[in-house]
Amino acid sequence: MLWRVPVVAMLAVLTLASSARAECAWVLWGNYLGKISNERYVVLGAFPTIKHCEEAQAYADETSKKKDVNMATTCLPDTVDPRGPKATER
Repeated sequence: MLWRVPVVAMLAVLTLASSARAECAWVLWGNYLGKISNERYVVLGAFPTIKHCEEAQAYADETSKKKDVNMATTCLPDTVDPRGPKATER
């Protein structure tokens, strides 16, 4: 009977952790290459799910091809910045 408390607690923690991850926002990043600039990331949009981000990514990729813009796109969780860590001020 006492073993049920830790098991229920563990299941609750796992459930909360997985739902928190599922609620992560997604950011569509554009990486302009070539003649526009050397290499520069810009935020193209933020979305509630990866599915929404990937739909916007497909649209952005198609639009950039039509306009002959050399741009790579990627969807990343809002906790990831492809530009790397920010420099600390001294």
